[in-house]
Amino acid sequence: QVPPVARALPSRSRARQRSAPASPADHAIRMLLLHSDWWDTLEPTDHELLHALPAPHGEICAWLERHLAEHGPTPWSALAAALAGSEHADVALGLLTASALEDEMAVRDLRHVIEGMWIERLAAEQKRLVAAAAEDSGALERWREVDAERRRRLHARHEASKAADKPLTT
Repeated sequence: QVPPVARALPSRSRARQRSAPASPADHAIRMLLLHSDWWDTLEPTDHELLHALPAPHGEICAWLERHLAEHGPTPWSALAAALAGSEHADVALGLLTASALEDEMAVRDLRHVIEGMWIERLAAEQKRLVAAAAEDSGALERWREVDAERRRRLHARHEASKAADKPLTT
C-alpha cells in the first residue's frame, strides 16, 4: 500500500523512490562524470574493468574516455552539455542526483569503489574456476592466483580505509 504522503506525489516521483540502490558501477561512473580528471589517476586495468561493465555503464565509460581524449578533463557542466542529445544523456543525468552534486568526494573514494568492484569480479572468477575444476586441471592453480589477488586487494582496501582521515562516502 502506498502511504498517503506518497500518493500526493506524482507517480514519477513515487517510482523514483522505489528505484534500486545505487550500484558500485553507478558510483564509479558518477564520480568520473563529476571529476573527469580522475580518469588519469586510474590504472589501465581499472580502465578495462570500467569498459567491461554491462550497458549502460560500460558505454558511458567509453563515451567519457573518447570525450577526454578529444577535450581533456572537463567540468561536469561542460560534460552535461556534451552529453545533451546523446544516447547516454538520460542515464548519465539519472546518476547525478542533486545530492551527488553537493557531495564532497576525493579520488580515494573512487579508488575504494573500484577496489570493491575488483574484489567482486575476482570472487565471481573464483566461483567460475571452482565449477570448472572437475574438467580443467589448471583451474585450481588459477583459483589460487585469483584468491591471492582478491586477498591482496581486500587487505589494501582495508588499510586505505583505516588510513583515511574521514570515512569513505561509499
